[in-house]
Amino acid sequence: MTCSAALLAATAAEDRCAYVQANCTEVGNAYFGSYVEHWHCTFGESPMALLPLGVWLAMLIAALCSTADTFLIPQLSYISTYLRLKPDVAGVTLLAFGNGAPDVFTGIAVATAHPEEVDFSLLLADLVGGSIFIMTVVVGAVVWVAASHSPGWRLSRMPFYRDTISFFVAITLVLAVASNGVVRPWEGVFFLLNYLFYVALVIAIRYYIQPCWPEDTFGVYLRGKAQPVLQRAEPALRAISRRATPLARGAAERAKPIARQVRHRASRASSFFSAAGQGLLAQGSSVAGAPPPLAAPAPPLVASPPVASPLVASPLVSSTPLLAAPAAAPGRGPSRPASPRGVSPTPPRQVEMVPEQAPPRLDGSEAPERGTPHVAPESGTAPLVASGASALGLGGGGGNGGAARPVAAHAVCGEEAERGGGLGAVQVAVAVAQGEDPTNDNGGRLMGSGGAAAEAAEEERCPMAGLEWDAGASRLSKALWLLEWPLSVLRWATIPTDSEWDARRRRWTAATPPFAAVLLLVRFSGGVGDAAAARAGPLPLLLLLPLCCAPLPYALWRLTRDDVPPAWQPALVVTGFCFSIVWLDLVATEVVALIETAGFLLGISTSILGLTVIAIGNSAGDLVSDIAAAKGGEAKMAVAACFGSPLLMNIIGAGASLTVRAIMTGGADTESSVSQVCRIAYLFLYTALFSHMVVFPLCGYSASRGYAVYLFALYAVFMLLALLAESRKLGDFLCPASSPCPPPVEG
Repeated sequence: MTCSAALLAATAAEDRCAYVQANCTEVGNAYFGSYVEHWHCTFGESPMALLPLGVWLAMLIAALCSTADTFLIPQLSYISTYLRLKPDVAGVTLLAFGNGAPDVFTGIAVATAHPEEVDFSLLLADLVGGSIFIMTVVVGAVVWVAASHSPGWRLSRMPFYRDTISFFVAITLVLAVASNGVVRPWEGVFFLLNYLFYVALVIAIRYYIQPCWPEDTFGVYLRGKAQPVLQRAEPALRAISRRATPLARGAAERAKPIARQVRHRASRASSFFSAAGQGLLAQGSSVAGAPPPLAAPAPPLVASPPVASPLVASPLVSSTPLLAAPAAAPGRGPSRPASPRGVSPTPPRQVEMVPEQAPPRLDGSEAPERGTPHVAPESGTAPLVASGASALGLGGGGGNGGAARPVAAHAVCGEEAERGGGLGAVQVAVAVAQGEDPTNDNGGRLMGSGGAAAEAAEEERCPMAGLEWDAGASRLSKALWLLEWPLSVLRWATIPTDSEWDARRRRWTAATPPFAAVLLLVRFSGGVGDAAAARAGPLPLLLLLPLCCAPLPYALWRLTRDDVPPAWQPALVVTGFCFSIVWLDLVATEVVALIETAGFLLGISTSILGLTVIAIGNSAGDLVSDIAAAKGGEAKMAVAACFGSPLLMNIIGAGASLTVRAIMTGGADTESSVSQVCRIAYLFLYTALFSHMVVFPLCGYSASRGYAVYLFALYAVFMLLALLAESRKLGDFLCPASSPCPPPVEG
């Protein structure tokens, strides 16, 4: 007998626990068991259990985003710096994966929840729900905030069209594949290949087109490229002109009678031409209804050479480093406090030309080539560090576009360390690992000279996210901190490092091996219950594994120092990256199980839950970080991230989920469908995207608060229609007979 919500409701209350244990243990099943079974057997269907389950779901959604922000993104930034990847390549590869990790792992959890079938509506709802939330609410919030904090902001045209057109192609491909009814294994790989194509497109535009495109003027670029071609073709064009002149004159003579008849008939429509002369049709015309000249003077065949101008970046185009760049020397100006989540307001920066032989940078990024503009940071101002492609010259708007959120939790550490007269922990660790001497010009250690004072200062500069109590924070922030604190302790106890290094991180790193072993046991045994029951002879593995790892903390403590990262810091960061992936997998699986349980027990389709709870929860980080960037004066970068983030969310999320599903099932096809709620979501997503493609160019690649109100209203109407569709009030809207909507999946 299969698990059925209708049969469960018809079963007597005292027999429901037995029915669930016999038939429904796989519904809502995760690492803590089946939540459906917990509801009927552990909690006894008590309404009081809704509160702890709701709090648990909120904790998991918050942990899903904060794990990526606090651990995964800093680790990927470190790896990209250590590998000396160019910022553009790192932004659309490692950092793009880090910013899309919550959605990617949620999709993978949905695709692998049940081997026999997949809830494709939930997978699709997560992608389209997050996309429409970012395209409407997040963009609207950024535009609203930018009106007062970033007056005069504008997007750059080429990255704007690149990302909007690429996003249109991405969502159209996802919708087309989902509408077929069956997803082939190669189609998941096809999405990943499209991602590689996008990476190649970003690199090609950034390095081969933008250098020849000063100040976003495509006409200047084409004119310079076409000049030699036109000069070589001038003799042939003159010969063609001489032969074509008699033919053109003959045609003009034969057309004169026809032109006279047209003018005669047009003169009879005096009322029409009178209205045109008053400005209804031809405003500014001196003579209403006057026929245009038959021929206009031909321009010269070869355009005159353009006036040479230095290739200087527009003041509207800014550049931000991948990691913390050297700060101004002490005493050159007051430091400005960092905004929330590491965003620091940056005033307009001067543009200087980089010499031909620029020295390599310690953070691994290559110096700009000769003739490319370099934006020098203002003295006393810390550089703005982004967590993804937005700060790497990749985004939809502003030559700095955005596949990612423009903030990284680890940015504050490197930034504050620089203000103390040295480089951040990431740069020092890379220098040590690559055999360089991590000392400053005066021969002193960059990370301090040890001692209690230096240790206290270092701990103050590099806070461990989730462990420090902020007495000056708002009540909401304090409540969220308390809510997530237990998971924060567990993450710091199992993830070796977040890529930074100081005395306190050294202590946590030394303590991780036993707890990390328990985490791996839970992950690979299938759940907490199975891990507790696993035994190796007479000893349970939960006791045996920590005992086997007991010598490792002492070894780590003896092999490390407080003030300088170890030479094997890259291996430690890679290990931390692997455990961050384990945490994301665990948390995403629990979130999907809770959503599935809520849909099963409440009779709500998983599509509407995916569009609201999961999508908004996974996109909350984008909302907070983009608003913080806009308040810091980086509205262009924030809007750019809004275009790049959902683009990579759809490509990587769909591609990774379907590819993992194909591997798990041995290459079997996956049934797909598009529910009515998802169809409504795609309708409004296309409406929002086309609105951006029309409004931003018409408004000079900017927008007013009126447009923000329109976006908020658009999302409100979408939510209203989605709820009406969920309650079966819309009938067969968007569900024609040729393409009927599938029945809603309730858990």
